[in-house]
Amino acid sequence: MINKPYHLLDEAKSFLSFEDGDLMMSGTPEGVAPVKSGDKYIGIDFDKDKPIIEASWIVI
Repeated sequence: MINKPYHLLDEAKSFLSFEDGDLMMSGTPEGVAPVKSGDKYIGIDFDKDKPIIEASWIVI
């Protein structure tokens, strides 16, 4: 990544407010990995090595 996650989060916090359960996704340059209908994504949040929450979603 060009920008580290904590830099992205600090920048976003300068003009957004976040609540528990919010998810921030960043993008990549065009053509790197196109998102298509039916694609499945899984997100897992960790506290050290222990997963604390997991969610999945499918692109419609």
